[in-house]
Amino acid sequence: MTLPIRIQQNKILLAKAYLGSDQAFVWIGPHPIGPSDDDDVRVARDRKLAEEVWKTGQTKRPSGINAFVITDTDSDGYYELDTTGWEAGCYRFMYHGNENEQTPFGTDLNPTSRDLQYSWAKIPDEARDQSEIKPFVYWEPNGRGFCFRVEVAQTGEVFPVRF
Repeated sequence: MTLPIRIQQNKILLAKAYLGSDQAFVWIGPHPIGPSDDDDVRVARDRKLAEEVWKTGQTKRPSGINAFVITDTDSDGYYELDTTGWEAGCYRFMYHGNENEQTPFGTDLNPTSRDLQYSWAKIPDEARDQSEIKPFVYWEPNGRGFCFRVEVAQTGEVFPVRF
């Protein structure tokens, strides 16, 4: 079974096998701990604010629905995300395809629901439950599912969250 996420010092590798497209996008939550509610209006407001702060250069903390575009640059089927230069701290994230385009192995599109205009990496329970990745799996407090969560050091090196 393919590991959904692998860490190589200052790189996060995300398995192409669970999305299937040549290009993917990384969503990074504006806060390291997800919301306890499921309020679409508040989520939209928080995302807009986080993206505006990111664009002004006031922070090195990337955030947003399309925080990064990643491609299958790794020869063994992983999208590569370089964390060099990221602000130190905790990040929660997941990867998805292009807006309104179904990916070969991702979740089904449902544009009437928030964030489902994207086809998200579809990671089965048995892949998510592998001991090597359990430290990176984070269940959202609002019950909408899970994402990955990591801690990035000032050097860009990536670790499981230690708190």
